[in-house]
Amino acid sequence: MQLVELIGRETGAVVPRYHKLAAQGRIELTPAPHFHPIGPLLISFEAAREALPGAPLPQSSHYPGGRTRASAHIAAARESHTRRFGQAPAGMWPAEGAVSQVFVDLLAEVAANGSPAAKACW
Repeated sequence: MQLVELIGRETGAVVPRYHKLAAQGRIELTPAPHFHPIGPLLISFEAAREALPGAPLPQSSHYPGGRTRASAHIAAARESHTRRFGQAPAGMWPAEGAVSQVFVDLLAEVAANGSPAAKACW
């Protein structure tokens, strides 16, 4: 068997294996926002100062369209998780540990949709 075939076989089995384990209640799956590990900075560059108070910042206060993009990344992760595992996630873990108060608030807002997912994992 070629290495590429082996990698393909093994990685192709991950989602079905995790789906089965979650259905059995043996694991809990928590997605991260899609495509962008720096969600807090998409919303406000000032978020950098929550971790590093003296951090130099760009002249602009925020990334243009950043809040909309961050919301879309959260929504895409929820949709992907639901499609792959048959149910919406109970929470969401910020990628790379990228946490700020404004991002946590956005996670709760976007994930809420009247569901228990408002209790996103932080």
